[in-house]
Amino acid sequence: MSIGKTFLLIALVSFSAACGFLIGQQSNVIVIAQKQPAETLKIFDLIKKISAEKISEIKFWSNDGKVFYCVVRQVDEPPTGDSMFKTSDKLSIYDKSGKIVYEAKDFGLGNLELGRFLKSDESEIMFSTNGGGTDSFLNILSYKNGKFTEIVNDEAAQYRGGYFMLPQYRTGNKTAYFNPSQLIVIQQLGGADENPAAAVFRTKDNKFQKVGEIKMQELGDFIETQIARKKN
Repeated sequence: MSIGKTFLLIALVSFSAACGFLIGQQSNVIVIAQKQPAETLKIFDLIKKISAEKISEIKFWSNDGKVFYCVVRQVDEPPTGDSMFKTSDKLSIYDKSGKIVYEAKDFGLGNLELGRFLKSDESEIMFSTNGGGTDSFLNILSYKNGKFTEIVNDEAAQYRGGYFMLPQYRTGNKTAYFNPSQLIVIQQLGGADENPAAAVFRTKDNKFQKVGEIKMQELGDFIETQIARKKN
């Protein structure tokens, strides 16, 4: 393992602990600095190193009995070979030994999140990419049996109006919170549409796929109707 990867793996674990330490102890930072000056200096030194690495996001992901460290950093590399941009954002996923097991790169990349779409006891990692245009693209990765698989690719989940995860609350679906969620992607393709459609993704026939769509204006009108009914 290279020295750089070893440092990064140690930094990831230490950064998580450091953040919790700092947030929980802000009111006592002067006292702590007096009691443990060496430890405090190490924490801030670590933060400086992470800043120097241009790291913007860190996410810990556990799945299929494995632990992964997901890191987004800015790099001095073009997103693609023929790109006019000179820098890009790169996602690197490390295993616990510090080995890079997955990488993705684009002009803009971020919004690391964990979702639960396939099974109730497993999670997937989500991230957004942007090539410099008005639309972004959602990517979702699953890990199983030593292999990363895209369960939603960027072409299927292009969006402009945002996205959100939602438990499948509906009649007949008990304990929705503990079951796989559905994904709502507000696509708003083709311009500034005042009534964009939201694509609904769910696991169906053992595959995570688009099962339909709903007009956001209709959804908004329904919400307003329910609010008005509760007031009366």
